[in-house]
Amino acid sequence: MEEQKEENLIKKRSKLVIFGLILIGIIFIMLCLKALSNEDDWICQDGQWVKHGYPSAPKPTTPCK
Repeated sequence: MEEQKEENLIKKRSKLVIFGLILIGIIFIMLCLKALSNEDDWICQDGQWVKHGYPSAPKPTTPCK
């Protein structure tokens, strides 16, 4: 009887650990995507280069189509 309680406790802990790892992984992926996104960039819009956020690069000299 006591062995079964111990097994159930181990299973519950295992599920919590797996859930925690998955949650940490999802948060990590979201942070990476945010860091790699082009939030501060120049965007071609209607034939003009438009500033999006605060780009560190100067306005592109190539034509915008």
